[in-house]
Amino acid sequence: MKKKVFGILLTLVMAIGLLPGMCLTGYADTAVTYLDANGKQQSCTNYTVVESNTPFNNGWYVANHDVTINSQSEFSGAVHLILCDGVTLTFKQGISYPDNANHSLTIYAQSTGVNMGMLIAEINFDGNVICMNKDITINGGTVIANNNKNGNGYYGIDSDRGNITINGGSVTTNGIRSVGSRHN
Repeated sequence: MKKKVFGILLTLVMAIGLLPGMCLTGYADTAVTYLDANGKQQSCTNYTVVESNTPFNNGWYVANHDVTINSQSEFSGAVHLILCDGVTLTFKQGISYPDNANHSLTIYAQSTGVNMGMLIAEINFDGNVICMNKDITINGGTVIANNNKNGNGYYGIDSDRGNITINGGSVTTNGIRSVGSRHN
């Protein structure tokens, strides 16, 4: 009887582990390190691993393997994104926010060298590539915002009603306007 129950439990665990597109939450035994705004190493133990269908809703997210997101990504609430060393996270339709709330984005890296993680956001239409209605803070990583259409008046990185702060990393944009913040 014990072998049968064990076999059933093992089968269930394996089946759940094979489900595609699941977001995994990290715990204390899987801490991820990152550099804060002052370049000091911190660690995060409660996060969601980024996958191609991850909803970004108020919390901590870790890109620990290369991921390409083909649809436009809306970030809700205060999103903290850690780019692990050697990883590229690509947003093919840019990053924006839903209406009627305060949304911010903070990007972190694990190191400052040539191996630091990379975020690439691009669009092929008139619009801002990375846009929040509150603060955008880049503490590290290589961040590239490409407006491939170069729409007139649009930004590579834009904050509608907040600040844009770059504490570290490397930032490259190619829109008509690179970085903009329009306070109301």
